[in-house]
Amino acid sequence: MSRWARLVAGALALVARTANAESVTGGGDLQRFTAAPTPYAGFAAGGGELLAPGDYVLGLEGNYARNPLLLELDGARSVATIRDNLTFDLHAGVGILEWLDLSVLLPIVPWQDGVDPRVTSFQGQAVGDLRLAPRVRLLSQERSGIGLSFTPAFAVPLGGGVALAGERNGAFLPSLDFSYYGKRGFVAGGASFTLRGAASPLAKVQLGNELGAKLSAGGYLSERATLIGELSGGVAFATSAQGKLGNPLEALGGVRYFAQDHWAIDVAAGGGLLSAPGTPDLRVVFGFTYVSRPQPQAVPTCVRFNIDGTSTRVPLSGHDTDGDGIDDACDLCPNDAAPGALGCPTKPAAAPPALACPAPPPPPMCPAAPPEKLCPVAVLLPPPSKAVAVEVKNVVKKLDRIITTKAIGFAFDKATIDPASLPLVEAVEYAIAKLPPTDLIRVEGHTDDKGTHEYNVDLSNRRAQAVMAELVRLGVDAQRLSAKGWGEARPLADNKTERSRAKNRRVEFVFYSPGETPPTDLAPAKTEKK
Repeated sequence: MSRWARLVAGALALVARTANAESVTGGGDLQRFTAAPTPYAGFAAGGGELLAPGDYVLGLEGNYARNPLLLELDGARSVATIRDNLTFDLHAGVGILEWLDLSVLLPIVPWQDGVDPRVTSFQGQAVGDLRLAPRVRLLSQERSGIGLSFTPAFAVPLGGGVALAGERNGAFLPSLDFSYYGKRGFVAGGASFTLRGAASPLAKVQLGNELGAKLSAGGYLSERATLIGELSGGVAFATSAQGKLGNPLEALGGVRYFAQDHWAIDVAAGGGLLSAPGTPDLRVVFGFTYVSRPQPQAVPTCVRFNIDGTSTRVPLSGHDTDGDGIDDACDLCPNDAAPGALGCPTKPAAAPPALACPAPPPPPMCPAAPPEKLCPVAVLLPPPSKAVAVEVKNVVKKLDRIITTKAIGFAFDKATIDPASLPLVEAVEYAIAKLPPTDLIRVEGHTDDKGTHEYNVDLSNRRAQAVMAELVRLGVDAQRLSAKGWGEARPLADNKTERSRAKNRRVEFVFYSPGETPPTDLAPAKTEKK
């Protein structure tokens, strides 16, 4: 039997064991840690942004809890009714529509033990309740400055209340979540309500409904690593023979690291700050998540071109002292406004002297000389790769610019080029290589009219810089390139339909001679008539 077959058989046996378990004296779900639906915010706080349509995640998040349940039994001192608990959350999510995604989570308890034989309300292993969580977008950061979503989640009882991993009668778990992503980190959180189908008895504890809240903050350590701190707590409507129990409050801190673009690895630890059922003395979180779309660039960066010809990718400073559209971190002349990859004024390229013409190549390699008095130049390019050759037909040279009939894609609300669009960018580089070598090229980013003007200009500028950096990586001379974001100020269509808005979200490549003004600075694009 294969390894996967054994795992499936073991899971089915665990479900069957749970379904046939004898009646016990108590139950209820005391697992206060639940893995977030995506690895783009906190460990448990999922944030307000959704998966893009067609994107998906698959994950396994484990957590070990020490002393998650302390109770006074028969007037005795507090004892660790449950001493050790190990739970794994199997979770998956998929983007369905622009405003809707769906997450599914199944907790499995492979190991648990206690020290007081008088409590028989749990067993060592169990399957928890199946959680179904459709998330509905209310606001997106790209358009409104903050991400906000509503999740009408519910728990389908599978565990029958045993192992403290599920409710006997299911539960309704609505939540309202938000997130904000900045240049150096993020903030995410939300408020939730647990509406149990019926009060769940556990020894002398009666578990009722509960208000909950989570707050997570992360700081980007690098393009792949994020330091995350998280608080979770609430108001628990639970009582015991001795009166009302305490409210839960727990802290976690750890690191998330993206390995090989598609894999997110979490390691965190923490514990309870207040005493309440389900709040452990120690919690250790560990797990991984596979994401179909590569990790968005966590730290906004730019390419700094050094005087010696080398280049370095550095984090953005968030400042542009001279207002030339180049972040101070990558502007070699931060006090002198000038477009271009270096951010420094450049002298117009001088025409080559008449006697500097090299000897023409042999006839088989040299095309017929043009009638102009310039030296004939034969542009000999290696054939493009198969993937690039497919995209060449989508790159069109017009009078003063190169356009793509197929949009260059980016990660949602980010300036990271979609890997599927990299062959298209390389096809643009192939077209640029056919231009006169003295021509300057400005990469221009455009958005639709959703969101504020300031945000649109910033996003389009960052995306234009990302494309410019990719062209430099492909071999285009950095001295010939500059980037500018127009935001929504240069529409091609009227933004009344999704189709017209998609037409306005684009990247164009304007070329011009040294000393000339870029053509797009002279006149805006005309709005298309419907």
